[in-house]
Amino acid sequence: MSTPQQLPDPYLVAWDKIRRGEKRAMIGMMALVAVMLAGTLFLRYVSLTPTMVRILAIAPILAGSLSLLAYRARFRCPKCDYRILTRAKTSKPGFSQGFCANCGIRVGTPKS
Repeated sequence: MSTPQQLPDPYLVAWDKIRRGEKRAMIGMMALVAVMLAGTLFLRYVSLTPTMVRILAIAPILAGSLSLLAYRARFRCPKCDYRILTRAKTSKPGFSQGFCANCGIRVGTPKS
C-alpha cells in the first residue's frame, strides 16, 4: 500500500509565491530602466528635441511601473488575507521589514 502524500504547507507555498513575485517585479523594473536608457540614446541619435526624448522615455517607464505595482499589490498574507503591500492602520512593520503589516506574522513562517 502506498502512503498518502503530504500536502505542502500552504503558508510556505504562499510565501514562496510572494518571493517569486518580488523577484519578477525587480527584474521587470531593471528591464524597464535598461529599455529607457537604450530608448533615450536612440531618440537622441535620431535628433529629437530633449523635451520629446523625455516624454517618449518616461511614458513607457511610468506605464510599466504602474503595471508592476498593480501586479505586486495583489499578493495577500496567507494568515489574515490582507494585501501585503497595503499599509496597516497601526504602526506595525510592513512587508519590507519582513512582517505582514496587518497581523504581524513573520514572512516565511509555516502554518504549523
